[in-house]
Amino acid sequence: MSLSLSKQSSYVRLLDGTGTALTSTTGVLDVNVSTALEVTQSTHDSLNCNATLQISNADLAFGQTTKALSLPVTVASDQGNLAVSQGTHDSLNCNATLQIADTDLAFGQAAMAASLPVTIANNQSALDTAVTVIPTAGTQNNVWNNATVVLDEVSSAIDCQYVKHVDIFGINTTGVGNLTVQMSQDGTTYYDTGTWVFTSDATDFHGSLSVGARYIRLKASIAQTGLYCTVAGKA
Repeated sequence: MSLSLSKQSSYVRLLDGTGTALTSTTGVLDVNVSTALEVTQSTHDSLNCNATLQISNADLAFGQTTKALSLPVTVASDQGNLAVSQGTHDSLNCNATLQIADTDLAFGQAAMAASLPVTIANNQSALDTAVTVIPTAGTQNNVWNNATVVLDEVSSAIDCQYVKHVDIFGINTTGVGNLTVQMSQDGTTYYDTGTWVFTSDATDFHGSLSVGARYIRLKASIAQTGLYCTVAGKA
């Protein structure tokens, strides 16, 4: 059978398998899918999807949020250094090695060059300044050690900065005369004092004095041989 229409409007009524008429909305056929659909795409090039990602029925959103609403992530194996910023120090725990000019700081007493400068608090209580080691100066035969000296020859200088009581003692082989005590504060300019120690051939000699100057040395008033002499001090 053939149907020929000429300048006439015709309508077709569509029915589903049960005989129920299909509906449309604004000229578009209504489709109601009651089962899940599976979409297969050979490549992703032309597959566009606008959807809301969810975890346990909770929408994911951009921006910082709580741990419970965040996805776990892992840092890439080639990740560079990460900057760390902390608003307050209350909960910031850091296990690190402190350095000054690329040198590690360590516990315990160290040389000045390896120590941090500090200042005493303006409300510091009294500090214990007791001296635990008594300052001393001088070692055996530190002035002359089996020396041969001539008239007005001077000895090496002994630093007596932290001592007050000084003894001068020794022995010679030949020579009878005085060893004049000279003092200096700068270690350069020395002055004769009215104190001297008398030496005699092969006889022990000794003298004592209290000093305030920093440096002491001796000057021979005669030539002597086999001269041993010590300047020793104690606070």
